Parts: sequence; structure tokens; C-alpha cells
Amino acid sequence: MMLRKSEGTMKRAFAAVAALFLIGLLALPQVEGAKKPRTGEIKENRYQDLRFGFALQLPQEWKMAKPKKEYTPQRLVAEQKNPRIPMKLRSDPGWAVTPTVMVFADSTDMAAGEFFTFLQSDSGKTELKDKILSKSILLAPVAKHDVDIQTRTSAKIGGREALKLKAKLEYEALISGRSGATLIRDYRVGHIYIIPLEGWLLYVELVCENQFFPSLHETFEKIMASLTFADTESDTTAGEGEGSKEEK
Repeated sequence: MMLRKSEGTMKRAFAAVAALFLIGLLALPQVEGAKKPRTGEIKENRYQDLRFGFALQLPQEWKMAKPKKEYTPQRLVAEQKNPRIPMKLRSDPGWAVTPTVMVFADSTDMAAGEFFTFLQSDSGKTELKDKILSKSILLAPVAKHDVDIQTRTSAKIGGREALKLKAKLEYEALISGRSGATLIRDYRVGHIYIIPLEGWLLYVELVCENQFFPSLHETFEKIMASLTFADTESDTTAGEGEGSKEEK
């Protein structure tokens, strides 16, 4: 009887230890997850980046994608709600691009011009470059046409020097209609801002259909004017530096 009682006690003790070990294993992913905050926070349509410290305000008629939990160079994606569709694309609206703002950031010591050249080159590879090229609308490597850089100027954004590019990308859309398919050629147009900072770089792309750029230009400027950094003043406007010498 004493032997059986001892064996039973040992079995219960072993079961208790095994249970505690299993509970500990189940708790590990939760602990790990708690150490990985989302890329940013959104409050009243204002995005605050938790790693790089910058903030951006979007108009109320724009919606932001929920920040991801894991680290990614793509920090923010925002689209205009209920966007207009060009008349010639209304029979197949999937061809129309929604007015979009994309923000990317990652560690690098490259200057703005150097980084843009790097983006357009076939050599070299970084996570930031790969992410931009896989998500960009204006620099899409699968496009039939190369991006057309119309202007290249310097600007001051959030108190920081930036490279500002106005770009357009031609696209072809095969639209089906009653009389058959029609080939439509048009452009996506927008601004690219590249802002080098201390040990990292910010890339912002604002793009829409060519037809709507004149009406959205002011909105794009206001969005960029709202960009602030943790260690700079918040009253800097995107228009500063617009009349400066064109970049070579």
C-alpha cells in the first residue's frame, strides 16, 4: 500500500509539472507578441509612427489601413473614400487607380538623390527598395512604360530637406463595350518625396488619375504640410523651398 501511494503521489507531481510546462509554452507566443507593437497608431485620422517618430494627418475623407503588428518598411497606406472614376473607365472601373498615399521608412545612410537612383537601378537590393518597388504605383517595375519624371526640386518638409519629384506613368487599359474592346491610354500622376534623416530615410508617394490631379494637388500639399518629426517644429509647410534650384 505504501508503494502504491508513493507511486500515485509521484504521478500526480509529474502531471502537475507537465501541466505547468505546457502552460508556459502556450504563454510564450503571447509574451513575444507583446514585445512587437504595431508599426503605428491612428487617432482622429492622424498616423503616429511608433518606431521612427514621424506623424501625418490625413483628411477625414481618407481611410488608413490598419497598422501591421510585425515590422515592415511600408509604414502607412491611405486611400480616398468614394473616389471618382474617369468617364472613359466607368464601364470597367477596376482600371482606375484610387487616390493613394503610401509611406515607407527604413534604416539607410543614402542621400535622397542617391536613393532614387538606387531605386531605378537593376543592381543592389535592400528590404526598403524591394518593398517600395513591389507596392509603388508610379515606379511599378511591371509597367509597360517607364516613369516620366517631370520635375525634380528641393523642398522643406517638417523642417527637413527633401527631394520632391513630380512623376507620371502611362498605362494602357483594354475596356470592353457594346461595340467591342477599346484600348485606352492615360496616366497616373503624383508626387514622390524622399527625405533623408539621421540613419534612416522616408519615402512618400501620393498618386491619382491624371484627370483628378489638378483638384487633388492641394490635398496632397496639405497632407505633406502636416508631416512632423519627433524633434522638429510642426508649423513647417510643404511649399517651402518650392522655388529653389532644380536638382540635377
